[in-house]
Amino acid sequence: MLISLREIKACGVNVFFQLENINTAEASSEHILTIIEAFRQAENLSRSENIKISLRNSAATGKSRNYSRPCYGYQKDEHGQLIVNEPEAANVQLIFDAYLKGATIKQIVDLLKELGVSSPTGKECWCKKSVDDMLSNEKYVGDVILMKTIHIGGPGSKRIKNRGEAEQFKATASHQAIISREQFDAVQKEKERRCNVETNGTERSRKHIRYKTTFSMGDFLTERAE
Repeated sequence: MLISLREIKACGVNVFFQLENINTAEASSEHILTIIEAFRQAENLSRSENIKISLRNSAATGKSRNYSRPCYGYQKDEHGQLIVNEPEAANVQLIFDAYLKGATIKQIVDLLKELGVSSPTGKECWCKKSVDDMLSNEKYVGDVILMKTIHIGGPGSKRIKNRGEAEQFKATASHQAIISREQFDAVQKEKERRCNVETNGTERSRKHIRYKTTFSMGDFLTERAE
C-alpha cells in the first residue's frame, strides 16, 4: 500500500483516509500509515493461523469436509458421503490398466481422446498432469490424505507439496475403492521405475536410459473388447 501511495504522491496527488483521518499531505502521514499497515498485517497473519489450527483440528478429529471432497470417479450421495460414479470409474480403471500395460501419459491422453472421453472439466483433450495426478491419487483405493499441500507463508502465499513440514492426516478405507491396492501399488512402483530423475543423497540427476514404450492402442482396445 505504501509503495502505491508514494507513487500517487509523486504525481502531486494527496490521498485522504476518512476513517483514519489521515492526509498524505501531512509529513507524519507515512509513519502513521506504516504502523496501521503493520497492525493489519499482524491481524491477517493471526486470522490465517487460527484458520490453519481449525483445519488441523477438524482433520485430526475426522470432522473435516475435505475427507468427502469428490474427485473424478466419485460423487456425493444425499448424506454428503462419497459414492462411485460408475461411468467415470470405468475411465479411471481404463487409465490404470493402460499405464500398467506400458502406456505413457501422452498415450493415455491420446487414448481418451480417441474414445471420446471428456476431461474432468468437460474438455475434449485431457491435461497430462490430470492423468499423472490420478495415477497417484490414494482416493481410488478408498483412502484420503489431508495436508498433501500446504502454505508456507502468510495469506496469499503459494501452496507447495508437504514434504514433512506439516502433519498429514489419513483416513483408511473411508469410501468404496475403484482400484485395488495391488494395482495401485504396482502403478506407484512403475511410476518410480519410469522416472527419468534419480536421487543420490541430496543430489538429483537425469538417468542415462529413458523409458521406451511398446504400448499399442489398437492391441489394448482389442484386448479389452475380448
